[in-house]
Amino acid sequence: MDKKDSVNTENIINIKENKYPLKVKYKNYFHLVEKSIFLEHKNFTCTHIIQDFDSSNLYLALKNNSTGEGYLLSNNDNLYINAHSQTIPKLLIYYSNKYLISCSYDKSIKIWEISINDKKSNIKCISQLKGHKGRIYDMDLNNDKKILISCGMYKNILIWDLQKFNLIKEIRVSYVYNLMIKYLSPSDTNDNNSKELIVIYSNNSHLNIVDINTNKNIDNFNLCKKDGAILFLNDKECIYQDSKSFNLIVFNFIEKKIVDELVGEDSPIILMYKIDNGDKIISFYSENNIRIWNYIKKFCELNIKIDFSLHCFYIDKKGKLYCGSLDRTFLYN
Repeated sequence: MDKKDSVNTENIINIKENKYPLKVKYKNYFHLVEKSIFLEHKNFTCTHIIQDFDSSNLYLALKNNSTGEGYLLSNNDNLYINAHSQTIPKLLIYYSNKYLISCSYDKSIKIWEISINDKKSNIKCISQLKGHKGRIYDMDLNNDKKILISCGMYKNILIWDLQKFNLIKEIRVSYVYNLMIKYLSPSDTNDNNSKELIVIYSNNSHLNIVDINTNKNIDNFNLCKKDGAILFLNDKECIYQDSKSFNLIVFNFIEKKIVDELVGEDSPIILMYKIDNGDKIISFYSENNIRIWNYIKKFCELNIKIDFSLHCFYIDKKGKLYCGSLDRTFLYN
């Protein structure tokens, strides 16, 4: 990306100036839960959990607490696969070809072929994608177009062909910070020009929308926040916590406006995760509270006080909450 394209100053918006609906206080509905140990993984910390919806198997990314190496583990066997030389921050399931995809701080992405025999998972590495110059933090994919987009701590965003396992192109951005990324297909944006867009968030509070074909910034937003969690809800909205009020802000980056603000707790959110195929968010606060809430109907469904160090969480299609921690993963029914 050319330097002149990296920032479009005319489109930078201080979103605090936008009008939005009145703040809504959570209505609290708490349910009894049952806590148990789902898996014990001695000397390992769980860093990410994902589910294969075709087979209902869970796949866990684990960090060896002694060496820092990244491992893969399926919940239906006890086979630890040494996958990467460093931490695995994210896993994806590519349903078009039944692949598990892992990215790592070791600058590489690996494609794993999944097969199920006698209800047990067989995971085999079939390709390794290299091209990043630093840690990889996030990735997103488009099953229809068979492409993967990955980004990390340096200025390059890489787009990969998942059929040929090669690099399609590199997009340069102006920020050197940790990145998060979201792919928008042409139909998602309702754009007559059918542009392929990606949304890039850097932890200096900037949100950029970039045209993949031209490598140009379409929009650049300053979210007026510092650090903390941010989450893409869908192909039009993201949610984050205001660093001063601690309220949750829902921002529509296509319409360029705040659409909601919810009154939260007086503590920072460390992790957020969107439950698949629903309008619910899991948030983990610094005071060791996990809250599950519906951001459309605006009420909190569950509040859990935990007594362990939480590194990741996941809710499966049956509504079970898995909390990845040091040495073990907990299950809440």
